[in-house]
Amino acid sequence: MRITCTDRIKTGVEGLDTILNGGLVRGAAYIVHGPPGAGKTIFANQACCNIARGGGRALYVSLLAESHDRMMMHMSAMSFFDRSLVPASIVYLSAFATLHSDGLAGLLRLVFEESR
Repeated sequence: MRITCTDRIKTGVEGLDTILNGGLVRGAAYIVHGPPGAGKTIFANQACCNIARGGGRALYVSLLAESHDRMMMHMSAMSFFDRSLVPASIVYLSAFATLHSDGLAGLLRLVFEESR
């Protein structure tokens, strides 16, 4: 299947899909960057849940030292979050240790392997 820039996945974030001309480009990788408290974690989890609810699969990769269990505990207070989607439709991957031990090359290898 050929992927084009017109193949979009809705994030579920009101207004953002409009700005993005219909959502995220299918098959693309996105890095969300910003200061603490900017909403990166909430945005990424909301997008992953929306994708999973639509029948897709999402890989959430973080470089956090914080555990995913603790993050999910905080996310469970959000109306969009559905823990039952994990791990069948949403896979959480902490890449902090890999980046620390194997550098960028190791991180890229890990993300490539997990996304397959």
